[in-house]
Amino acid sequence: MAKKIIKVSEYYIKDNEEWFKMINFKDPIEVAHGFGVWLNLYFEVWAANRSTWIDGENHAYTTEELLAEFVNEYNVK
Repeated sequence: MAKKIIKVSEYYIKDNEEWFKMINFKDPIEVAHGFGVWLNLYFEVWAANRSTWIDGENHAYTTEELLAEFVNEYNVK
């Protein structure tokens, strides 16, 4: 599992974490919006042209790998 980078206040994270848990995963627009916020909240772009992100331990992940983690973490309904 990717190690999230904490770049903002705990309050902001708590707010977003609650929202992520309420996302309707049957709505692709809502998932895309939530995933985009999650990516930018916890990861750094490494190579945008290759859709690669860096986590808190400097491991590289593709957007697809992180999408799978996002869905596994928050689609608990």
